[in-house]
Amino acid sequence: MFFSEDAVSTLCQNTNAQAARAVAKGCKYKWTDISIGEMYRYIGLLFYMAMVKMSSISDYWRQSSLFSVPFPATIMSRDRYRTMSWNVHMSHPDEDKKNDRKRGTADHGSLFRVKSLMDTICHACKAIYHPKRNLAVDERMVACKANTGMRQYMKAKPTKWGFKLFVLADSSNGYTVDFSVYTGKNNFPTGHGLSYDAVTSLLDCKGLGSGYHLYMDNFYTSPKLLTDLFAMKQTN
Repeated sequence: MFFSEDAVSTLCQNTNAQAARAVAKGCKYKWTDISIGEMYRYIGLLFYMAMVKMSSISDYWRQSSLFSVPFPATIMSRDRYRTMSWNVHMSHPDEDKKNDRKRGTADHGSLFRVKSLMDTICHACKAIYHPKRNLAVDERMVACKANTGMRQYMKAKPTKWGFKLFVLADSSNGYTVDFSVYTGKNNFPTGHGLSYDAVTSLLDCKGLGSGYHLYMDNFYTSPKLLTDLFAMKQTN
C-alpha cells in the first residue's frame, strides 16, 4: 500500500542505473538488473530485519548455528542483498550530480535523493486512513549512520542519532497521518520559526476537515500558532 508499483518501478530503474555506473567504474561484483518483484522482496527483508535484530548482516544467512534464521535465505542470497544495498537509489544518479552542483544555493534540494519515495509514502499515509478526532504532533527519529548534515542527535529519544521527523499522528493508535523531515535551521518558509512551521505544514485543511483536538508539548505552542489554528477552525 505504501510502496506503489510505479514508485518501486522507478526505484528499480534508478538502482539499476547506479549499479551500471559502479560496474563501469571497475566494481568487481556481478550485477543483474533488479525486477519489481525482487525489489518488493528486498523491501520486505528490510522490514524483517528491523523487527528481528541480529549482530551483523551475515548472521541473517548463518546456517550452521542453533541461532540461525532460515527466512532471509529463502528470499535472496546474502551477496545479492549486499549488492542491492550498495546500489539502491531513489533518484537517478545523473540527476543527483546536477543537484550536487547546486549545493550552497537556494536551488539545492537537501532531500532530493529521497524526495520521490518520501512523497509517495506521505501521500499513501493520508490516502489510506482518515484519523479520529485526537491528533498529536511530535518528533520521531529515523536511525541513520550516513555522513550528512541533516543527521541530528536527540538525547531523550530511544534512537539518538538519525533523521529528525515531525510527525502528525492519530493519538488513538499511533498511525502516522503525515510527516516532514527537518533539514536545517534556515528552512522556515513562513518566517515564524521551526515550531510554527512544523505544525502548520502537517495540517492539511482540505484533506483532514475540521473539529480535531490537537495535542503537542510546549516546544510547539505559541500565541501566533494558536491564534492561526483557531482562525482555521480546524482544531480545538
